[in-house]
Amino acid sequence: MNILDAVYEVLKVTKKPMKASELLAEITSRGLWQTNGETPKDSVGASLYEDIKKKGTKSRFVKVGHGYFTLAITGRRGRRTSNEGYVYILKHPCFLPNIVKIGKTQGAVEDRAKQLFTTALPREFEIYATLKTSKFTETEELIHEFFKDKRISPKREFFSISPEEALEVFYKVKRLLSDGEITEDFKKRKPFEDEEPTKKDDKAMSSRQKVFLSFWTEFYKYARKNSVFTTEFSLRKPGKYCYYDLAIKHTSYHVFLRITSKKGTILSGIYVSKNKPVYEKFLAQREAIERFLKSKVDWSWATQDGAFALVKEFDINGSQKLWREAFKWLCEKAVLFKRVDEKFGGQ
Repeated sequence: MNILDAVYEVLKVTKKPMKASELLAEITSRGLWQTNGETPKDSVGASLYEDIKKKGTKSRFVKVGHGYFTLAITGRRGRRTSNEGYVYILKHPCFLPNIVKIGKTQGAVEDRAKQLFTTALPREFEIYATLKTSKFTETEELIHEFFKDKRISPKREFFSISPEEALEVFYKVKRLLSDGEITEDFKKRKPFEDEEPTKKDDKAMSSRQKVFLSFWTEFYKYARKNSVFTTEFSLRKPGKYCYYDLAIKHTSYHVFLRITSKKGTILSGIYVSKNKPVYEKFLAQREAIERFLKSKVDWSWATQDGAFALVKEFDINGSQKLWREAFKWLCEKAVLFKRVDEKFGGQ
């Protein structure tokens, strides 16, 4: 059996994209192919690249992502058919804001949303965003794995996350694909009437809250372009509060960012919710943590919650240039505190 036939037999069984090194391990362990060459992995990759380059759409193989190969989908007469599909984020107006459905379809996402509109639901699902790719099945599995701790039921595709968080991960995964295309459908959708902001709602927001909302909105725009930050965190929707929380997959604590208009400071640190033993575990390592951060840390414990953070002077009424400096500082320190969790925390 030649090398391409051996690879074909493996991919028929695995039914998922694989790297040349993975294919080599499979075809040799199954006894489908042997080589005396010095670089057998290169032989597998080179053979696949050459076959795809020479035969084009008639090749049995396609390259997906970076260095991954899989079988081309063919119809009944052996012709290649479209291998594109969608991974989607759906939200529902009757569900909590932080519940989304993440699934896949090879048809139109609009049709899939209509299929899910049953007699048990008073309204249809809304399409928040879609990711179009030939690797849609593997992409969905990867995203499901990323959010596995947030999955509401193992047999359902619903997750306890905000649509903004899900979309941020979509953009991270897109960078791994050679053909990923994201459409942010929520930007095209007209909100339901009862979601439209009213003048009364606008007046109900204090001037201080408006400043906070403006600050976090600009922070959100800045952070989305910070590749180091977005690799570590999923962004949440900007709010009208003095704080901005960042999940690190712990139930009792998270990284938090904060602005104080009265004291004129910004903070970045770890916030522990209703778990004094966890806080005391960090506190017991205070000296080591401060050596790691190369700075003194502000430590505090209230009735139920505690926090420790780095603090920097900042005037929220200052220029937009100062805001950008604050955004940079907050992003850098947030990543640093995630390293603190990895080194000193854990549950």
